[in-house]
Amino acid sequence: MVRKQKVAPGDQFVKAEDPATVWVVDHPVDMPGLPPHFYLTCHRPRRRTIMLAESALADRRLFRRVTGERSGTSERHWRRNDLDRIVGETE
Repeated sequence: MVRKQKVAPGDQFVKAEDPATVWVVDHPVDMPGLPPHFYLTCHRPRRRTIMLAESALADRRLFRRVTGERSGTSERHWRRNDLDRIVGETE
């Protein structure tokens, strides 16, 4: 039985403690015997890459999904009300 992933390349997330930095899912990581993991990249303030388990991305205490289209890029220019909405969800 194939399990449908809840996270897909292009999905965007923000950390609960840092909602101004947008992390974009690059691709899944195949690690036999372990739960699904993904590489995520942010481009601002500097380019960084992290690897996280799908369960960490699903934990609202750690991350919030940025709603909208799957764009595959974090080069979007965030408006202040976008950030206020995201920050408001963390409080």
